Amino acid sequence: MKRVAAAFLITIFLFSSPVIAAVESDGGAGSIIVDLVVVRPFSIVGTAVGCGAFVVALPFTVWSKERISKAGNALVVTPGKFAFVRPLGEGL
Repeated sequence: MKRVAAAFLITIFLFSSPVIAAVESDGGAGSIIVDLVVVRPFSIVGTAVGCGAFVVALPFTVWSKERISKAGNALVVTPGKFAFVRPLGEGL
C-alpha cells in the first residue's frame, strides 16, 4: 500500500510541477524554488541521459559531420544549457 501511495504522490508531483512553474513565470521566489528543487535536478539527469544516448548513437552518426552536430546539439547541448546556463526561475 505504501508503494502505491508513493507512486501516486510522485506522479501527482511530476505532473503538477510544470503547472506550478507556468503559473509563477514572473521569476519570483516561487519559480526560483521550483526551478532549483524540481526542474534543475531533472534537467541534469536529462543531460546525463542525453550524453549516454549520444554515445550510443555515435556509431550511426559518425559518417556525417552534420549528423554528429545535430545529434550533439539535440542530446547534449540543449539540455546542458537548460540545466547549467539558464538563470534560476527563467524560461520555465
